[in-house]
Amino acid sequence: MKHVLQYREATLVLLIGAMFLVLSFVSPMFATMNNVQTTMLSVSITGIVGIGVTIALVIGGLDLSVGGLVAISAAVLGKVFLATNIWYALMAGVGVALFFGCLNGLLITRFRLGAFIATLAIMGISRGVTLVATKGTPISMREMPVWLREIGSGKVMGVSYLIIIFFVLTITTHIFLKKSKVLRKAVYIGSNEVAAHFSGINVNRIKFGVYAFIGLLCGVAGVLSVARFSSASPNFGLGMEVQLIAAAVIGGATLNGGQGSIIGTSLALIFLGFVSSAIVLLGVSVYWQALISNVILLLAVLLDAFVLRRGDRKH
Repeated sequence: MKHVLQYREATLVLLIGAMFLVLSFVSPMFATMNNVQTTMLSVSITGIVGIGVTIALVIGGLDLSVGGLVAISAAVLGKVFLATNIWYALMAGVGVALFFGCLNGLLITRFRLGAFIATLAIMGISRGVTLVATKGTPISMREMPVWLREIGSGKVMGVSYLIIIFFVLTITTHIFLKKSKVLRKAVYIGSNEVAAHFSGINVNRIKFGVYAFIGLLCGVAGVLSVARFSSASPNFGLGMEVQLIAAAVIGGATLNGGQGSIIGTSLALIFLGFVSSAIVLLGVSVYWQALISNVILLLAVLLDAFVLRRGDRKH
């Protein structure tokens, strides 16, 4: 058991299991299949973006713009669809998020801006463009093709397509992070950027690629959010950055870079999702959700600092 608990993923699985064990007695509705499906569905789109946020933390970076990129992707998709057709809309929606992801990478690598400032600025710009484009009003997508709506609400063998997409992307990217030479270089950069540079790794190229990949994931998340809700809301993704950073740190990433687990981030998101579900089922005001999430973030960062301090003492 001591060996198993060395892995953050195993700890999270045990935490989720313990939550189910306790809350199933307190609220019989908590452990039902319907609640599990609903909770998993609620974290699936956010979890796809969480893959990119985890890799950003692995390279020692940060991305505060992801919520804004998802929102602008959905808004552009909606606007272009109303003016043309779904194929142009899909390309525009994914393309605009990819563009801003590349812009993040360019600001960080070429103009030497800190990741915090660069992505904070892009977050503000993307939110501003979204509000201008939508005039602050959700864009109805009731006329979108049936196949796109099916992706957002359909199921196979009782499991939502969105949950399947989330799981497949999580597992695939986790394997690539552990085995792929390119993503292993991201880990080396996060561990020691100077040493990585002198060992022949093109640090700027890897960083640029990571932020472009995050933009691509945000574009996919924007498309899936439209498919699920049949609308493009300018407020979609508000607070997503805090939630994802909390999940990544709880899942094993460090704010200093060099460490991170995509499966760990996904499990942490699921854990936070069930915490929110428990709050609702126990009749606690929904206004407590933001407070509890941020308290969990603070505790996760404090735990991360404590673990790092212990590691430094041992060395």
